Amino acid sequence: MNKPTFRPAVTSDLAQIQQLLKDSKLPFEDVAEHLQNFVVAEEGPTMIGVAGLEVYGKAGLLRSVAVTESHRSKGIGSLLYDHVVSLAQKKGLGDLSLLTTTAEKFFGKRGFRKVEGEAIPQYVKSTKEYQIFCASTAVCMVKKS
Repeated sequence: MNKPTFRPAVTSDLAQIQQLLKDSKLPFEDVAEHLQNFVVAEEGPTMIGVAGLEVYGKAGLLRSVAVTESHRSKGIGSLLYDHVVSLAQKKGLGDLSLLTTTAEKFFGKRGFRKVEGEAIPQYVKSTKEYQIFCASTAVCMVKKS
């Protein structure tokens, strides 16, 4: 495997990002609204991963961390996570939250803790991700800076 490269997502990436998220069984319908805060991983000309961020004031919702099936378990998800967290820091975001149905252990190792009910930040509750796509099945996790 060649070393992947990482870059900000651009408009022409949208369809490919949506397909990767769809293939990964992640919400993809509203990606265009937040595309300016997405990072893609490429191996040569091929997109092999993506991660995104929704910005809400001084907090952010980490979302859409996905890697193509053929490139999983090679550390690319961790590298994407590092890139999107760096983006969050550059934007001055203090708190990060996420919703997950499959990666609680992955994010727990990175300092996120599970929260429920009233402890779920209001900005998370206001997102489409929470309200429409996965609130009933997802675990909410928070990492304070």
